[in-house]
This record gives sequence, structure tokens and C-alpha cells, in this order.
Amino acid sequence: MAVAKKCKHCGEWLDEEEIEGEVVETEEEESDSADDDSNWNWLYKVIFWVIILAVAFFTLPSEEKQTERMMEELRVLVRKDIKNQTRNQDAFTQALGKGMMKDKDVVDKLVHQRYAIKIDNYKVVSIINVKEKETGETRTCGFAGFGIIYIKK
Repeated sequence: MAVAKKCKHCGEWLDEEEIEGEVVETEEEESDSADDDSNWNWLYKVIFWVIILAVAFFTLPSEEKQTERMMEELRVLVRKDIKNQTRNQDAFTQALGKGMMKDKDVVDKLVHQRYAIKIDNYKVVSIINVKEKETGETRTCGFAGFGIIYIKK
């Protein structure tokens, strides 16, 4: 009875009679080496993702840094709004607006009157949401992870 084997070069099935002194690997030998490779590949993938998650976990910026970064962006937004509102006004109103824009405490009060910052902290990433108090609309404005705070403009 002839046993069929696969040619390692072309993949064609051969009978024993067609094999002339050529050493042909059987499927059993190939599957053992393939199993070993797939086990190592699986292990490498797991190690890779564990390292990525560990780096993300340990480099997550603190809530204070995230809040301060978002406050900086909101201060810029409020200053632009004050500038736009006082642009076509008389000289006194323009001077008052410029004075308000320079005073950080006044701008911070305006930011707190208009917006509420909420930070959703997860283990490896944070999402920064800003709620407009007048309209009640909440928008996702940024995220933080891997030591970086990204604010969407």
C-alpha cells in the first residue's frame, strides 16, 4: 500500500513510488514545528501588550495636570470671546475688556461660570469632558494617555 506524502518544495502530494531518494518531511513533523512557532508568537504578543499597558498605566498624567491644561484652553476661549464682544464698542468698553483679559482671576471666574470640567479616569487613559452650563451640552474635548494630554480645538 502506497503512502502519500507532500513535497516540501512544491506542496504536491506524492506516492512513495514517485519519491526517488528524496527526503520529504511529513505533515506530522511540519505541524510540530508550526505548533512551537505559534506558541511563541502568542507569548510574544501577550508580552508586547502587557508592556504597552504597563507604560500607559504608569505614564497617565494626573488629574490636576489635565484640569490645568483644559483650563488653559478654556481661558484662551474666554479671552477670545471677550475680545470679540468688545471689538466694536467704545474706547472705555474696549479698555475694560483688555483689563479683564489680563486678570487671570477674572478670566478663571468666567470660565467657572460658563463651563464645568469632568475627567473620566480609566486605568490607562483619561477622557476630558466639558459641560457648558448655559446650554447643558457636554462635549468630549480631549484625552490623556502615555504622558500626553491632547486637547481638541
